Amino acid sequence: MFSRLRYRSKLLALPLFAVLGFAGVLVLVNAFGHRDDRLIEDVKASADPRAIAAALDAVQHSQAMTTRWVSAALLLCITLLTIASFYVLRNATAPLRHVARVARSLAGGGLDVNINVTTEDEAGEVLAAMKQMAERLRTTADANTHSMQVWAELLTLAAYYDDLAEQAD
Repeated sequence: MFSRLRYRSKLLALPLFAVLGFAGVLVLVNAFGHRDDRLIEDVKASADPRAIAAALDAVQHSQAMTTRWVSAALLLCITLLTIASFYVLRNATAPLRHVARVARSLAGGGLDVNINVTTEDEAGEVLAAMKQMAERLRTTADANTHSMQVWAELLTLAAYYDDLAEQAD
């Protein structure tokens, strides 16, 4: 499935992963923030110093928990984004590495290179064009070899007829 996507789509997946991860972190922060708001409202409603101290402790604990959870969520997002980046980039560049190998082989005169077109993205289009080019070059090279053989035979015949002409004179 991934091989059918265009490079643009493959590379757009990375920011999408980042946005989804950070959206999850924001939801987490928002959930803890509402809990603190409820505690503050409870404190405002109560005039008891013990209730105020308990609420303050609860708010501090909630803030510490929020900090831990947000840090853990951010670390998880960064880790997952890094893994996803390696996966996306490896799969996005593998066809390009194959194109480069084929191009080097063709540039070195290797017209018998086996060109497998396995993707339908831009790299697949380039490989299909290179495959067609290699086939046409092989056909041209074969025709050129045949022409050279015919030319050599004609030269041999011409030399033979020249020898006959000299012998007849």
